[in-house]
Amino acid sequence: MRNLLKSLKGKGHNYVLALLLALFAAFPVQIPDTLAEMVNTVMGQRVVVIIALCLLKRGPVVGSVGLLAAYELIKRSSFKVVKEPRHRFIPSEAKKVAHLNKYNQFPVTVEEMVIAKQIPYVFNRKPVGNSIYKPVQDSVHAAARL
Repeated sequence: MRNLLKSLKGKGHNYVLALLLALFAAFPVQIPDTLAEMVNTVMGQRVVVIIALCLLKRGPVVGSVGLLAAYELIKRSSFKVVKEPRHRFIPSEAKKVAHLNKYNQFPVTVEEMVIAKQIPYVFNRKPVGNSIYKPVQDSVHAAARL
């Protein structure tokens, strides 16, 4: 028990950091608009990922929880609605996905229904026992015979 407490003394701040990152990932914390705007760019996402990868040097627990928290930060920032006029006309990824899903809803055709109900031909085949056909291999030109 004493050895466990001695090992935790030097790394206590790592566990506090891991706990804070886990709380951020577990609970729906609101991201401020300015931070969401910075993280919602390609460069901002790269910086967040690099910081999360640097947390791996502190320890495997802190690093893995940090990667999870970085993923949650990027995900929450991308869905944050920014109310500035310049962002009103630039579609976000969520708007683009919703727009494409609206147009990709096709009705099921008769052919698709028939094929879905049909059993594949490969499974209906029965092994042929006494066949009069015997395959013959052609010249293989110095290759190995089967």
